[in-house]
Formats: sequence, structure tokens, C-alpha cells
Amino acid sequence: MLRFLLILAVSVSFAGGALPALARDASVVRAELLMGQKARLHKMSKSVCYLIAGADRALLSKAANTAAEGFDEALMTLQEGGGAADLPPEADPDMQAALRDLYRQSRGVILSARQIVAGDLHHVPMTLFLEGGPDTEARLTALENNALPALVSGAEQGISFAAFRALQDQSARLQALLRDTCLLQVGLLSAAGKAQFLASFELFETELTALRDGAARRGIPAPPNVSARVLLDKIATFWAKARPTLVAATQGQPIEMRALQKASIFADLMDKSFAKAKGHYWGG
Repeated sequence: MLRFLLILAVSVSFAGGALPALARDASVVRAELLMGQKARLHKMSKSVCYLIAGADRALLSKAANTAAEGFDEALMTLQEGGGAADLPPEADPDMQAALRDLYRQSRGVILSARQIVAGDLHHVPMTLFLEGGPDTEARLTALENNALPALVSGAEQGISFAAFRALQDQSARLQALLRDTCLLQVGLLSAAGKAQFLASFELFETELTALRDGAARRGIPAPPNVSARVLLDKIATFWAKARPTLVAATQGQPIEMRALQKASIFADLMDKSFAKAKGHYWGG
């Protein structure tokens, strides 16, 4: 049964969270690609940690490599254009320079993850993987904060961008929580990482409430229709199933691999619902 759920979760992860057909504006597609990079990065690092901890090698190797490929493909599309939406190349020289810088910085993380997946647990790839991830995430955050206002300036009417970004952030935050739960169990989470883990746990619950009830001051409406409400309720249900494992991790309790895998499955199912929910905040 657990293996069936693992296969389901991995196939869900591969399906991704493409924008609905209604969102055709290039600036919006670029925003979605850029914001999705954290979730791809965290999915990759989560899968790598689960491999280190002894989880199913065949499934987790595929998940890690697929997330790494998705990260590279999205970054290439942001720079050179193309992709499913047939984007034009990035025209702004400052943005091009920032994307090239991100590419150079992220190479160490991606390549070390691939080495670990292949069975190389030596000091160099492990160090690059553990220390490079936070640096890549910080660069992504800076790039988002600087670029997103311009990226969405031409977005279609009817978009609730605050809600869209909250949903995307929740997806990335959730994957990071599962990754850090694993790193904590194998003794590889730093003191700073533990503090971030606790803060992210609280923020995830706060943001889930904001999305389910609305947060007018932040521009997040209540769910715009029944379908969006159902999806957010489904996320809350899955979260309730995964939460005890994460709570145990925050309390320093040892967690069995089976429990870690089940929590990861619920996270990937939540990720699918987050991706679907985004489509309901685009005026369609």
C-alpha cells in the first residue's frame, strides 16, 4: 500500500502545476516559472535527503532527477525563451544577468544532488548540497522580490496575484518542511535550519488559514468559488494527516522512515491541490 501511494505521489509530482490556459500573458507565465523554482529546488533536495535516509531508491532517484531537470528547464526558458508557452527570450539585460548569476550559483547544488543520487556520499558533494541550497533559495527570493512587480505588470484582468503567490509560496514551503524533517532525522539540519524549520511550520499554518478565510489587507480574497474552497479544504485534510509527523520532528522525537514517506506523500498530494487552486484566482 505504501509503495502504491509513493508511486501516486511521484506521478503527481511529475504532473507539475502549469498555468491554466486562461493565463496566456507572457509576464504571468514568467512569474509562474520564476516562483515555481523554489518548489522544484525543495522537491529535489527532499528526495535526495530521503535517499540518504534509506527510502525507496528507484522512486526517489526518479523524483530527485525530475525535479532537477525541471529546475534547469525553467531557468533556461526564463533566459532563452521557448517552452510550452513559447516565451520570447528575456529582453531586460539586468534580468538576464541575474538569471545567469543564478544559473552559475545553482550548478553546485544541482550537480551535487545528482552525485548523491548516484550514490556518492563523499564530503564534497554533501557539503555543496547542504550549504549551496540556502544560498540558491536566498538568490531566488531576491530575484522574485526585484522582478515580480515588472513581470506581472501586464497580467490579465481578474488576477488575484497575492493569492496566487501565497499558493505558490505554500507549495515551496511545504516541500521545504518535509526536506527539513528528513534532514533533522539524519542529523544534517543546522541550528539555523532548525530555527527556519520552526518558523516555516508556523507560517504554513498561518498562510493556510489566510487562504481558506481570506486576508483582505493583503489582497487575498476568500476562495472565489466552490471548487477553490474544496481544494483548500482537501489541503487542510491532508495537512492534518501529515502534521503529527512534523510536530514530532519539532519536538526532537525519532521518526520511522515509513512515517516520513507517508508525510511526503501527503505533501505531494497537497502540492497537486495547490497547483489546481491557482487556476481559480485568474478570473476564470
